[in-house]
Amino acid sequence: MNNLKAFGKDKLEILDTYMPGEYDFIKQDQEKVNDIITNTDHPKYNCSNIIEKYTYFEKWLKSFFKRFKNTNPSMYFMFKWKHYSIVKIKNNEDLESFIKHMLETEELVVSERFLKNIALSQFELEGAEIITDEITNEEYYFPMIVATLNNYQNIIELNDDEDGTVNIYSIFATGLRQNNFIFSIENLNIENLKSDQKCEIETMKKGINILKEHIKRTCNIRRIRIHKL
Repeated sequence: MNNLKAFGKDKLEILDTYMPGEYDFIKQDQEKVNDIITNTDHPKYNCSNIIEKYTYFEKWLKSFFKRFKNTNPSMYFMFKWKHYSIVKIKNNEDLESFIKHMLETEELVVSERFLKNIALSQFELEGAEIITDEITNEEYYFPMIVATLNNYQNIIELNDDEDGTVNIYSIFATGLRQNNFIFSIENLNIENLKSDQKCEIETMKKGINILKEHIKRTCNIRRIRIHKL
C-alpha cells in the first residue's frame, strides 16, 4: 500500500476492479487516512460534548493553582467572554462556579468561542506597580512594561533599576485580543522571575502550550497555526 501513495481514488477503484476481494485498495486507503492524527475525524480531535472540554479546562486550572499558588499567594485568573462578563477566579470555589455558568447558562457557541480564543491567542507578560492606599486599603494598578515570555528579563531589569517600581507581573492572552475576551493570570510574584532556582516561567509556558494544543484538537482548529510560546 505504501507504493500506491500517488494513486487517486479513481485509480484505486480501477485496481479493485481488476484485483477484487483480496486487497480492497479503497478500504486500505481510507484506513490509512483514519489513522493519521491530523485527520479531523480522528477520535483524538473530538470531545463528545462541551462538558468534556470544560472538564479538562477545569482540571487544568486547578492544577495550575496547585502548582503555583504557594509561591504566588495573590495569584488569580481573570476571564471575560462577553461585554459585561468579567470574573476573577481566586480559588476552586470561584472556578467551579465559573465552569457551571459556562455549561449551564451560556450558549454553546459562546462557551466554545472562549476556549478557541485561548488556543488562537499569543501570550505576553505585563510588569506593573500595585500601590495600596493606606487609608482606604484599595489597590491601584499601574502597568509599566510589556514583554514576551521569552524576554521576561526586560521586566527584571526594570525592577532592578533605581527608578523602577515593578512589583508584580501578569500573563495575558493577546493576538486575538478583543473587547469581549480576556484570559489572564494576575498578581504573579516578581521575585520568582529574578531567581534561576525559583523561576517558574518555563513551567508556565509548557502548561499553557499543553492547554492550547488540547483545545486545538478537541475544538477542531485546523486552518490557523497555533502560536506556541
